[in-house]
Amino acid sequence: MKYELWMAVILLISSCSESNTEDDSCGDGVVDVGEACDGNDFGGDSCVTLGYNGGQLACTSLCQFDLIACEAAGSCGDDIIQTEYGEQCEPGISDENCNELGQGQGIAVCGEDCHWDLSGCSGAASCGDGVIEGVEECEGLDLKGATCESFGYYGGNLGCDSQCFFDKSFCLPFGR
Repeated sequence: MKYELWMAVILLISSCSESNTEDDSCGDGVVDVGEACDGNDFGGDSCVTLGYNGGQLACTSLCQFDLIACEAAGSCGDDIIQTEYGEQCEPGISDENCNELGQGQGIAVCGEDCHWDLSGCSGAASCGDGVIEGVEECEGLDLKGATCESFGYYGGNLGCDSQCFFDKSFCLPFGR
């Protein structure tokens, strides 16, 4: 009986513990070890510091980054050539030999719209001739199967501008 009593006391004592100094502190508004964020405390991070081009960083209830509102798509002039969003070049950092672009001789420079300005090329493709050639993305109504959705938009109407580049001005970024 003495043995069972001692075992009961030992079990009772071992089941009690001192207060845990490592309580889960997620939700206290302070970034702790193991947390990427906590409430509005992002530990100095933002969408931009995490490699995105902008947007609003959020924090999940598990104190991890919620990147859903971070903008992966950049904009012309951000010194990042993002071909997946229709950019061909970046102004001020991109110059190309016309021959390498299939546009004859000379130097092509990047226009303010992040498309090649081929005016310095001799023997350049002729926009409006009905044939997509060189750096042309489209010709008239021929969009090579591209749509606004191809560029990450919700919907809308993709067009072809007078220089044979995609016109995304009627693409919709969101909808329902």
